[in-house]
Amino acid sequence: MNMTKFLLLFSFILTVTFSCQPNSKVSKSGDSSADAKPSLGSIGTPAIPEKFKETDLLLTDYWVYEFYVIPEKVGVGPNFVGTWYKFNPNGTYLKGQFQETFDNGNWYISSRPSEHQPGKVFKYIYFDSAVNDLWDVGFEIQGTSGYNMSWVKQLDPPDGESGLAKVMKMLTKPTREQMGR
Repeated sequence: MNMTKFLLLFSFILTVTFSCQPNSKVSKSGDSSADAKPSLGSIGTPAIPEKFKETDLLLTDYWVYEFYVIPEKVGVGPNFVGTWYKFNPNGTYLKGQFQETFDNGNWYISSRPSEHQPGKVFKYIYFDSAVNDLWDVGFEIQGTSGYNMSWVKQLDPPDGESGLAKVMKMLTKPTREQMGR
């Protein structure tokens, strides 16, 4: 009987020891997009995006962060203003800031229940980065007009930070002057 208790206790200790390891991919401190060591992005297969009103809007021109707020930090996330996305009809995207391009990958759009507002259904856009797995992230599209959208970042994102974005449609990549930088 004592041997059984010992083995159960030993098994429990091993389970606790090896299952409670920190996730090294998640960073809760600092600007994760700037501080994180890039990890090679694993990427899925691109797919033709589902046909929604939001899909048609996203496929036009460039979509640019006009504002990006990280609730855990005070104020607007200035490092993100001027970040743009160029969506392609084959399910791929390019991403950059001002005139620089620094990311590419696949994007997917679907309709699903809200993570933030129970009982509501929103379109959900997900980015699968080919460059850095910390940039694999999804947003609920909670508001749209012809030239603006509001995006709310998924719960428990890979970089550990929540985020709220107002994106606007622009004909070209933004310049620092256009964005007040």
